[in-house]
Amino acid sequence: MTSLLRDRLAESSALPESVLVTLSQRQDADVWDLARRYGVSSQFLAACCPDHALECREAASLCPDPLLSLAFPQLIQNDILPLYETQDTLCVATPNPFHPALIDFQNTFSKAIKSIVLSDTPAESIRIEKIVGDALSKQASDIHFFSKKDSLSIQFRVLGTLIPYTELPLSTPLIQKIKLIAHMDISCQTLPQDGQFSLPKHQVDIRVSSLPTLHGEDLVLRLLPTTAALKTLDALGFPDAIFNQLSELLTLRSGLILVTGPTGSGKTTTLYAMLMALRHQQGLNIVSIEDPIEMALDGVRQSQINPKIDYTFNSALKAILRQDPDVIMVGEIRDKDTAKTALDAAYTGHLVLATLHTDDIESAIHRLSSFDCDPFLISHCLKGVLAQTLEKVPCPCETGCSDCAFTGSTKRSPKGALRYLGEVTRF
Repeated sequence: MTSLLRDRLAESSALPESVLVTLSQRQDADVWDLARRYGVSSQFLAACCPDHALECREAASLCPDPLLSLAFPQLIQNDILPLYETQDTLCVATPNPFHPALIDFQNTFSKAIKSIVLSDTPAESIRIEKIVGDALSKQASDIHFFSKKDSLSIQFRVLGTLIPYTELPLSTPLIQKIKLIAHMDISCQTLPQDGQFSLPKHQVDIRVSSLPTLHGEDLVLRLLPTTAALKTLDALGFPDAIFNQLSELLTLRSGLILVTGPTGSGKTTTLYAMLMALRHQQGLNIVSIEDPIEMALDGVRQSQINPKIDYTFNSALKAILRQDPDVIMVGEIRDKDTAKTALDAAYTGHLVLATLHTDDIESAIHRLSSFDCDPFLISHCLKGVLAQTLEKVPCPCETGCSDCAFTGSTKRSPKGALRYLGEVTRF
C-alpha cells in the first residue's frame, strides 16, 4: 500500500497549525480522516500520495461484483466496497484507503490491495442541494433519511406530518456524503453523531443527526432558513386572551415563565417572539442559552451550549448570572440542576423564560416538583405557564391540492392554554 506525503499535505492544505504540527505523529488513516473532517477533498489527498498512486472515481461509475460483498463481509462492515478480484489483487472503493481493515485483509489473504477513492463529485453536491431545495419549497422543517432493507427512503416533515419524497437504492452514498460535509466521522456507523453545514445557495443552515439502525444509518436534517422572518408575538396567531396575558407577563421584573408542549409544537418560536417583545424595553441586558442557536436576534446575547466540553445549560446559566442579566432565556430545562438554578435566578431578581417538555400546565408544575425543586420557590417564582400545540389550518381545497402538498393543510396555528400564576414588581 502507498503512503501519504506529509510535506505536500502540510504545504498545500488549509489544515489548522495545531493539526499540522502533529501530522508526523499520526498514522496515515488518522491523517486522512482528520483532513476530510476539515474539508480537504479526496482528490487533493489522493494527489498527496507518491506518483498519484491513488485513483479517484465517482461512485456512480463503479460496477462492484455483488458476490464479493458476500465473500468479504468484514470489508463491507467497514464501509469498504469490493469491486473486482484477480489472483493476486483485490480492488476496493473506500472513503479511506488507509483503513486498518484493509491492512488486516492484506495480511490475512496475502493479496495486494488496489484502492479507488470515492471522489467529491459535483453531482453529489447538486443532488443534496436539490433535495434541500425541494424540501424548502414545500416549507418542510426536517428531511428524514430512513435506511430500509432494500432502499433509502427520503421523507419531508411538512406541518408536522411526514410525506414521502423519493426512494433510492440502499447503496446510494448520499448518507456518507452528508456526513462528510457535516464534519461527522464517516468511518463510524455504530454510534449516533451530530453535525451541521450550510447551503448558502438556499440560505439555510442544516443540523444533522445520525442514528444506527437495523439496515444502516438513518439521518434527520433540521432545516433552519437564515432569512426566515422572525414572528412577533401578535403575529403568532394566539387568541386575544392568551396574547394579552403573555404581554402582561413580559412586563414582570422577575420570575419564571414556562412554555411547554410536545416536540415540534412551536415553543422556540414563541420564546423568540417573547424576546423580540422584550427588546423594545430600553435598558435590558437579555441573554439566551440555546442548543443550538436557531436564529440570530439583534439585541440578545446568545450563547450555544456544548456538552462535549461540559458547557451545559446549567453551567451556562451559572456563568450568565455573573454577567448582570435582566432577562435570561433557557432553551430547555432538562435536569434538576438547571431547574434549581433557573428558579434561584428567578428568585434573585431575574426574569427567566424557559421551555419544558410537558403536555399541559399541571404536568409542568409536577415536572418541576420531580426535579426536587423547593416547593416554596416553585410557588413564589413560577409566574406563568403556557401549554401550546400547533393545530393544522384546513386548506380551502378541502380534498388536497398542490398548494397544500396534498396534505389538506397550508399552515398551523398555535392553540393551548396559559395560566397566569402571580405578580411581582414590573419593569
